[in-house]
Amino acid sequence: MDTFFSIIIPVYNVAPYLRDCLDSVLTQTFTDWEAICVDDGSTDGSGAILDEYAARDPRFRVIHQPNAGVSAARNKALAKAKGVWIAFLDGDDMLHRQMLSILANVAKSSHSDAIRFSFFRNKEQMELFLDENAPYLMYDLTKKESVNNAYRAMGCGPIADTCFRRSVVGLIRFKSYPNGEDCIYDNECFCAIESLVVVKKDLYYYRKREGSATDKNTIKKLESLLNVVKEVHYIHSRGCRFKYIHNVLRKTQARQLYTCVRVVEGLSKEFYIKGQNILINRLRVIYKLNGFFSSRFESLIVLYVLKFPALSWFLVVGLGIKLPFEVKKRLAIVKNLLDRRIDKVVSLKLWPSPKGNRAIR
Repeated sequence: MDTFFSIIIPVYNVAPYLRDCLDSVLTQTFTDWEAICVDDGSTDGSGAILDEYAARDPRFRVIHQPNAGVSAARNKALAKAKGVWIAFLDGDDMLHRQMLSILANVAKSSHSDAIRFSFFRNKEQMELFLDENAPYLMYDLTKKESVNNAYRAMGCGPIADTCFRRSVVGLIRFKSYPNGEDCIYDNECFCAIESLVVVKKDLYYYRKREGSATDKNTIKKLESLLNVVKEVHYIHSRGCRFKYIHNVLRKTQARQLYTCVRVVEGLSKEFYIKGQNILINRLRVIYKLNGFFSSRFESLIVLYVLKFPALSWFLVVGLGIKLPFEVKKRLAIVKNLLDRRIDKVVSLKLWPSPKGNRAIR
């Protein structure tokens, strides 16, 4: 009989936190699990710690490989997984000791394809005792209203806040990008599953470390996040099993575009203009804008997003906030740009007419 949970743990130079991480797995009240730990070329002794735990408990399986990035490490583990369910854990984070018990109960009673839960940053919550018969919300992703409600309930966190049924998503793999690889994988899985359960329980301790990759605003991070926009747009363009998922993918692109804007805003002065140009040029390619607008017209649209990112964000995720007419009119440009409704953008006639005759072909 297959193991119930395969826990995927990529590890790279996290020795100060790794024992806490592995102990949080070892002390789970639910014992039918395997932990596939991939040492991604660590140089700080993390690999030796993994070998130590594997010697103590055969449920820990260790793979050593030259440094290839977190996506490659997770993919190596996914190829070896035997569990009915796949869960993710980063080497510097921890699981609440009742997490697997709660998820197993939900999985057995709901027969869902995926389970999403909450994470916490207060380490003291690790000591709380939780009711293992946790209530949950079930979403049928073949129905429009259910999809919209599921998206609102899901939020937009790291992939570690979701576990998936391996028979449904077992062939999906992570793309090798320094940032945002979780988002691509999450959306690929969202297109594959038919049902989702959301458990309103804090089960995963997410350690926010100063100086981590997610904290730094760099040109490299911007380019990586734009690759995420491109990949999600590709998923959107090729179609999904259920038509209502398309709206979710559009909203995901909006979230990632907003993140790109925030990265540009956080760049140091010498890289700010370069970041703006990269964002504008990449969006032209991703959304095939060349030939529709003059360079100046395209730039105005994207720079508007840069100038008012918060308002743009409110519109594109559909929060329905009441705004003055002119503001809503301007923000509609952003929404229609994401939907590639070029005719709608042009009909607004908000920006000055572009020079020459290259506006529309």
